[in-house]
Amino acid sequence: MIKSFLTENINELIAKALYFASRYDYFVYLNPNNHNALHGGFPHILAIGAKDSCSASSDSWEKLSQKLKHDNWFGFLGYDLKNFFHQDLDSNNPSTITTDDFFFFKPEIIIRFHQKEISVQATDADKTLFEIQRETVKAVASTSDSLDWKALISKHDYVQNVNFIKDLIREGEFYEMNYCQSYEASGQIEPVESYLRLNHQSPMPFSSLMKIKNQWVICASPERFLKRTRAQLIAQPIKGTIKSSGDPEEDECLKLALKNSEKEKAENLMIVDLMRNDLSQSCIPGSIKVDELWGIYTYGNLHQMISTVSGSIKEGSDNLEIIKKAFPMGSMTGAPKRRVMEWIEKLENFKRGIFSGSIGYFHQNGDFDFNVVIRSVFYDETMGKLYYAVGSAITLDSDANQEYEECLLKAEMIKKVIS
Repeated sequence: MIKSFLTENINELIAKALYFASRYDYFVYLNPNNHNALHGGFPHILAIGAKDSCSASSDSWEKLSQKLKHDNWFGFLGYDLKNFFHQDLDSNNPSTITTDDFFFFKPEIIIRFHQKEISVQATDADKTLFEIQRETVKAVASTSDSLDWKALISKHDYVQNVNFIKDLIREGEFYEMNYCQSYEASGQIEPVESYLRLNHQSPMPFSSLMKIKNQWVICASPERFLKRTRAQLIAQPIKGTIKSSGDPEEDECLKLALKNSEKEKAENLMIVDLMRNDLSQSCIPGSIKVDELWGIYTYGNLHQMISTVSGSIKEGSDNLEIIKKAFPMGSMTGAPKRRVMEWIEKLENFKRGIFSGSIGYFHQNGDFDFNVVIRSVFYDETMGKLYYAVGSAITLDSDANQEYEECLLKAEMIKKVIS
């Protein structure tokens, strides 16, 4: 049953729906924030409750493939799923929060949001809509006054590692690495309120809020990993970042500086070439094209360099095989991907988990859309543990101190909002 409701205050109704969803063990909220990016952002949708589920801890990748052939499924792919795709890789670093390598569920309730309307698809849509309308929305205020974020690596060690990475590049180990650092804290937050604050400050086209039992992901991602629309496959890697000043005239100069930066363009081009190779494994030979190279987009407090690669999918291609051939995404690993992943495990001192993985959905018509999980906070409400991670692309031209500052810039909004 589907029930629609008109409203003059869609934002309030969204907040009510999220608090309603938080009563359930499972939900995924995808929010495009009205961005008009090339190929669009996420659909604006909230999936609640689980009729059925499939996870790495209890099911196989092959079983998931069978289940996805029916109905709509929402969930995530964790970065460490790489070890299944490349069985000579491993993940032995300590984790702040332990998660499955993948988890998907078939929702009981699906809510779609429009400009002044929501539609509820549920067994009893009238009752669901009534309960959403009577939900209490908490005031969007400070989330916590007791969180003390601690870096898991010092600036000194970070700089040393970046310089070592540059030595490895000189020796021919690889060309580029996305090297990340993590911060953790102990305490309690209100996840829905925290998401609303973060999304208000940093509205992104691939924003999401996810709850899997006692674990939450509060995500303000600007980046798409992979999208399938019928027979078209699309990847949109981000490489290249500069801070927005807030002044329109100065911002035009900053965007021009980013667009003309040889270093940023070289980093971006390496990942574009990597994604062209990844997509070529699933697409018809000769169909791969770069729809946009080095596009400059403004998201929140940052200007980003984004390129778009697309191709025509080979007939009969399985969705999980398509993802397997492109995962993890090149923008969060480097080139060549497999060799870089070996060194990431050696040089980073934390297990990435869902960070630099992907949240999204599989549609029953065969389409799918997944983001890149960056600019995100991971929270286990039972343990009272939180972490977030940030990184940047290291090339031979990188300056270790500047890369460290770029990481702080990317973390700025998260630290400000969830403080």
